[in-house]
Amino acid sequence: MFADPDVEALSAFGKAVRSYYDVSLSLPTTFKVIELRKDIESGQQLESFGVDALIMVRGPRLPAYRWEQPDQQRAGTTIDYRCVSPLGEPIAATDVRLRMLSARAKAAVILLCATTRH
Repeated sequence: MFADPDVEALSAFGKAVRSYYDVSLSLPTTFKVIELRKDIESGQQLESFGVDALIMVRGPRLPAYRWEQPDQQRAGTTIDYRCVSPLGEPIAATDVRLRMLSARAKAAVILLCATTRH
């Protein structure tokens, strides 16, 4: 069906994409990609959401933490099967959360983040 050089090139490309996006996140860390996945069998249940990162802010005495949206684009209305959103700048966070602001019914969504590689 495909020539051997094409199969090799496509396999290498697939491996590179998987190594870039499919990364377990161990917090605290620095990341530059937010990925959301939903259960497609249950349909479109989520109507609006936000993604926040817990950022350490250096204070005069002790460090403090606050929740921030890494990028204003991370607030949204719906999620397709897979929503991959690169951030403008890498984010150093101690925690990441998904806020489901409005849903028609119970929604099953997975939040993933990819660490910086370059």
